[in-house]
Amino acid sequence: MKKIFSLVLLSLGLFSQGRAQFSALGPVSSDPAAGSQMKSGIQSQMAYTPGAGNILTASITNQVATPLSLTADQKKSMNDALYQFFTAKGAFLPLRATDSVSYQQQQSVLLAGLIKTLGGFLSVGQVTRFVALKPAAGTRSSLLTIVFY
Repeated sequence: MKKIFSLVLLSLGLFSQGRAQFSALGPVSSDPAAGSQMKSGIQSQMAYTPGAGNILTASITNQVATPLSLTADQKKSMNDALYQFFTAKGAFLPLRATDSVSYQQQQSVLLAGLIKTLGGFLSVGQVTRFVALKPAAGTRSSLLTIVFY
């Protein structure tokens, strides 16, 4: 129950923060300058800082920090590993809509690589707990869904 409540609060917080930041960009316009401003705002949110990650990697790291009992150094390494993972995943993400078999194959290889990377800075027990956090297929309430699927 606590986990569900925490996920709901995290989701609401991220949604509220995203809406507030989006509205700060100004009204939607067909003006190229407005589009450029919006793109700049999104890029600043997704900008990567080594060790601190970006809004996505930091959110996922925060979600797993307590269950995995991550130290400060492990959190930095987790952010870095997740950023590398998502950078690589971005290269084949379009296949999800056009060639699901190829997407699944590449996702499996990439996930295995992430788990191997995690083994470099997490204990065996922490890696096992990370894998156990895998949400059920089709679950949209967990940020981990975009890692495992």
